[in-house]
Amino acid sequence: MISLGDRVKNPISGFKGIIVVVSKWLHGCVRVGVQPETLKNGQIMEVEYFDEPEVELVKAAVFGPKRNVAKLKLASGGPKREGKKFKRSYNINDDNCGCDDDHTDTYSDDRRK
Repeated sequence: MISLGDRVKNPISGFKGIIVVVSKWLHGCVRVGVQPETLKNGQIMEVEYFDEPEVELVKAAVFGPKRNVAKLKLASGGPKREGKKFKRSYNINDDNCGCDDDHTDTYSDDRRK
């Protein structure tokens, strides 16, 4: 089984590089994104995607994460939803959205008047 950071090659096209993406699809298809290690005309080449059986392992674990990602507590990236500076915004003029719902049940408090 191949993993992130492995060096692989597609035997049909000869394309080779490092696996930077592994995606598992709903019906069992596993696709891998392979980033070439070389430049083309001084430019970075784009990642190419293959079904997992289309690539063969050249060397395992060529690259790995520089830090233990599992131990990092990552922020969600969204706004903080608590504290004194947090303000809820309501679009109280949303009556013309085109649906039959009056949208009164989507608000957590009774600020819509």
